[in-house]
Amino acid sequence: MLKKKAGFVRMLLADLTMRNIMKQYKAHRDEIRNNRFSSFIRVLFGLAAIVFLCASESFAYEVKYTNPSTNYVVYIDDRADLITDEEEESLVTTMKGITEYGNAAFMTSEESHSDSTVYFTERKYMELFGIESGSMFMIDMADREICIHSDGEIYEHITNDKAETITDNAYRAAGRGEYYACAVLAFEQILKVLEGGRIAEPMKYTSNAVLAIILALLMNYGLLSFSRKRYTKEIKSDEVLVHTVNSFVLGACVEQFLRQTKKYIPPSSSSGGGGGSHRSGGGGGFHSSGGGGHHGGGGSHRF
Repeated sequence: MLKKKAGFVRMLLADLTMRNIMKQYKAHRDEIRNNRFSSFIRVLFGLAAIVFLCASESFAYEVKYTNPSTNYVVYIDDRADLITDEEEESLVTTMKGITEYGNAAFMTSEESHSDSTVYFTERKYMELFGIESGSMFMIDMADREICIHSDGEIYEHITNDKAETITDNAYRAAGRGEYYACAVLAFEQILKVLEGGRIAEPMKYTSNAVLAIILALLMNYGLLSFSRKRYTKEIKSDEVLVHTVNSFVLGACVEQFLRQTKKYIPPSSSSGGGGGSHRSGGGGGFHSSGGGGHHGGGGSHRF
């Protein structure tokens, strides 16, 4: 048996042409098929091919467009099935402009998760793009919340405040079940900011107006309280003066110096080095690190 295998190997090495290989394969077909090592190799290559094909089909399905000049992509993963195929094609057209600046991703999910939508969106973005420039818009049906996460160069423009404003402007459409309109509005405003345009900020103006009204009311209340206390004090002083005049004979007022004392108070000890309170804050739950590490963030709004 060993001699036959050695002879077969010598023949293959002597003339490795396709014609001779096929000829030898046909002559020793049964022997090759019954070989366990050969069967294991065939199974291994078959599984690898299946995995590769499935991964390729999935990647091709979710990446809808690749910008030929920047290599940034439009990625759509509508797992919650919130938009139609026609709406998806139209949304790709809206998202293409963002690929001049970074990746553009739209994702929907019904997946239950223990962390917040903010961290959930950040995690999905990192799985797709790492720290590459880009922006992801998430519609989280599990928590009924929309969220934007950006990273890289795009994050310099779509900051936490801008992301909060965009989600403030778009959440009403999601609340009405108009998920396509919600996504289009979000990506249109992202692109407008990237192009240097300005977007409406009604929630910001409303908040400022409410704050101004509250401050005005507090100031008016303070002035009114101060004036009432002063008026009450003046009335009481007049009554005391009238009572004093009616009861006593007022004489001349004489001032006399009695004594003067000194008291030494030692200075309190204090630690130097600029001691003060320390406060650390984060951009809506996002984290950043120096030295070229991850630096991204965004904003969200429930609907």
